[in-house]
Order: sequence, then C-alpha cells, then structure tokens
Amino acid sequence: MPSRNAAPPPAGLFDFQVNGFGGVDFQRDDVTLDEARIAVEALRRHGTTRIFVTFITDQVDRLCRRLKHFEKLRAADAQVASLFAGYHLEGPWLSPEPGYRGAHPSEPMHAPSAAEFERMQSAAQGGVRLVT
Repeated sequence: MPSRNAAPPPAGLFDFQVNGFGGVDFQRDDVTLDEARIAVEALRRHGTTRIFVTFITDQVDRLCRRLKHFEKLRAADAQVASLFAGYHLEGPWLSPEPGYRGAHPSEPMHAPSAAEFERMQSAAQGGVRLVT
C-alpha cells in the first residue's frame, strides 16, 4: 500500500491493447530500447500514461521470448517500465474458425493450457494481466 505521502499516479489514458505505436511494432522480436522509448514518448504525447503491451497469436515459444525481451526493456528504463503496465495476450487460445479469428493466423491457435500460461506468465515475471 502506498504511503500517504506517495505521489498520485500521473493523470492520463490507460490503453489495454497496444500492439505498437509511433512506428514501433511490438510484435517484432528485435525491438530495441531506443524504439521502446520512441513508442513511450509518442504515447505520452497523446495523453496515454499506462498500457498493456499486446502480443497477437503466435507460437508459445516465440511469445515467451518476446515477453522476456520486453521485461529486459522494462528493467533497462524507468520511463518504459512506468508506461508498460503489463501484457495482454491475444491468443494463441482463440478459435481458428474463419469469422472468429480476425486477422490472427490460425496455425498456432489451439485449446488453452494452464502449463503454457504459466510458462508465459513466468517469462513476463508475473506481468500477464489480460488474456483474450
């Protein structure tokens, strides 16, 4: 619990589904710290102060690598950490049926697995906050 003297969180917008911003695609495996800072600065200019970085359907191993990578970016920069409030996983547990999967690739989609979720949650250091 914050102390009574703690500064209130910054006023602004919270977006729970951000796949990228400011020309930076969060779905890439090689997002640099400079690119993360570009996205953070662009989001702040638009009044957004907190987001869930959102990853779309992919292979679980790739999602785990991406989550670990973004955790390293968060650890390297306080501004990135303060804006990236957690993660939203959009898949791979969506219906692969046409009309239900939207623009997501059907190949990696499959039934939910608690073990896979735990792997991804561990990779995200407990930061997975929303699953579609």
